[in-house]
Amino acid sequence: MYLHLSRNLSIHAGDVVAIVNLTGRQGRSVCQHCGLPLVAVDGIPEKAWRCLVVTGNQVFALPVTGETVVRRYQKCLHPARYVFKNV
Repeated sequence: MYLHLSRNLSIHAGDVVAIVNLTGRQGRSVCQHCGLPLVAVDGIPEKAWRCLVVTGNQVFALPVTGETVVRRYQKCLHPARYVFKNV
């Protein structure tokens, strides 16, 4: 399953190591401690970063909250089950 980070960017859900909520202007310092390349999704400026999605290879900065990304991630792990009834 794939986790959609934006309309044009998806990553394999199994590659996610962490989802970090950001408060204030700590985004760049968190990325420096990871030692991984940073991708600002859709080129958003640092002041608009609300969470980071960390994989084994990269860190993605997103303009949505960590809670939103966690909900998307949980949907990847538990896809909806459809029940069909004979009508």
